Amino acid sequence: MPSVFPALRGKMGDLSYAVTTMRLGEVNRIVQYAEAVQDWETVTPELRTQRRLNLNRVRREMAPYLLNNEDHFFSAITVELRGVDGATEIPFREAEDNSDIGQVWLDGTETLMCTDGQHRLKAIELALKEEPRLGTESIAVIIVPYKSVIRSQGLFADLNRYAKQPTKTLNILYSSRDFQARLAKAVANKSRYLRRRVNLESNTLSRRSPQIVTLGVLYECVGVLLGKEDSDTANLDQKTAEIVHVYDDVVFPALMEAAPEIDQVWKRELPAHELRTRYIFAHSVGQQAIARVVRAALDQRPDDWEGLVYGGFSQIPWDIGIDWEGVATMGGTLANRSQNVRRTAALIKAWVGLQLSDTEVDDLTKAKQASGDPDWKLPQPLTSA
Repeated sequence: MPSVFPALRGKMGDLSYAVTTMRLGEVNRIVQYAEAVQDWETVTPELRTQRRLNLNRVRREMAPYLLNNEDHFFSAITVELRGVDGATEIPFREAEDNSDIGQVWLDGTETLMCTDGQHRLKAIELALKEEPRLGTESIAVIIVPYKSVIRSQGLFADLNRYAKQPTKTLNILYSSRDFQARLAKAVANKSRYLRRRVNLESNTLSRRSPQIVTLGVLYECVGVLLGKEDSDTANLDQKTAEIVHVYDDVVFPALMEAAPEIDQVWKRELPAHELRTRYIFAHSVGQQAIARVVRAALDQRPDDWEGLVYGGFSQIPWDIGIDWEGVATMGGTLANRSQNVRRTAALIKAWVGLQLSDTEVDDLTKAKQASGDPDWKLPQPLTSA
């Protein structure tokens, strides 16, 4: 018995196609992807029509997205229709009054090969194993006729040629499910020092930008300050107030003691770029390290963390220079890799008077000695707190 799908027919360039919808159960049953039908250890790259599946991404992100969010939505997948002998035309039956409206009839001898959307297809497969009821939901499917391997490769390239992922910052800005994202946006809005000073669109700050941090970086900082608390049960208003207190009443006042120019930037008497030109704390590596140090202070010294952080931060030599070489800078250039964030946090913890792990001490010492200071040793705390 044939499978019949109501469809619209269209044409772009020299390619005719049909657009229909299929139940997720149907898609899982009749649509295939390259790795499932080809032995990619024997098929050479130039004969493949797809990239490899990233199963970790599917398992960790995409399948849980379908299972855990009632308002989930996937964009259309594109499939190639292949007949028994290879190339074929779409079996489209026109309606009597409109040749572009009709039905696609599949008799079961065809192969539907996923050309764009194989990760969505795999996510559907995995999600259906845990929640079969998802099989009644539907997804848009674009059907194109198979021509040749070369044409399939070109189609895959064309479909992905102009695809551009939104920036991390924009993803956070538009996210309403992620508690950490909601918290970062709330902190950006409530903090008197951060309000209108957080870049909400891009991942970088231009020379003329009046902002002091991107939402993407603030998101990471908030995640650290949030700690191990379960975000599913955390109170947004309460956590917002706590983190705003960290920034407004402790961190920024302390930094102002060390860098009075901050006040000039807030009064718009000095461009924010001046801070980035001179100080470590004005860069992503410094901002993320500061959050780690505050989190460590909250954990190690819960009764007097404010005085400890304030006293240490107000005396730290934040100027970009030799103190930070091998830690936050490499060859005088700011470095924002995770290892630099860890080392910067470790150095600040030492100056503040917090306890470092043996791993932190060893990594920091090796980095400083390798940067040209073979006799470097862990510094003493800057305060007696």
